[in-house]
Amino acid sequence: MVFNAINAGRTALTNGAAKIRALSSDLTRSEPQRHEAGGVVSAKTVDALEETQRILNARANAYQAAGDEALRDAFPVKAEDTWLHDRWLSFLEREVANQDGGLGNIRKATMANPSLATVIAKMPAELLPVKGDFLARLREEVIDKFHPNIGEAFERAGQMRELAGKYMSLAARVKLNFHSPLHASKMKTRVEV
Repeated sequence: MVFNAINAGRTALTNGAAKIRALSSDLTRSEPQRHEAGGVVSAKTVDALEETQRILNARANAYQAAGDEALRDAFPVKAEDTWLHDRWLSFLEREVANQDGGLGNIRKATMANPSLATVIAKMPAELLPVKGDFLARLREEVIDKFHPNIGEAFERAGQMRELAGKYMSLAARVKLNFHSPLHASKMKTRVEV
């Protein structure tokens, strides 16, 4: 499905560019007529690119959902571990305040203790004393170490989103370069005889 979508987007772009090249040397059309026809080609090409982008985003969402579901199952939270999680939160608060290697201590302890890894992976970011980029990287490391297959799902989701973004950018460039709406609007002044 993804391969077919990418192929369809590439084909639409290639065919659209070829039509625009042909239109630019079409001596039977005036400049406004060429731009009006270019607008039609542009719209068809952009539609195909946006469809490719939609499919890529849908696949990214599917990978993300699969990763989220696997993550829920991968780090089980048990009621009897509540006291331990509270202790880990105290440890995190203490180490965040520690200016002498606290974040390194957190990383080392997290990689060595599955129960701390569960706290890092499962607890909402707002409730953790560890914040920002460090928390995001630490969560990635936890997933990679304890459940690498889940990391692959998130990585693929990111790759699909990145690729979808390129199609969005490509569609914007097509709109800018395939025709000039200003020249095409001159066709509205045409008088039929």
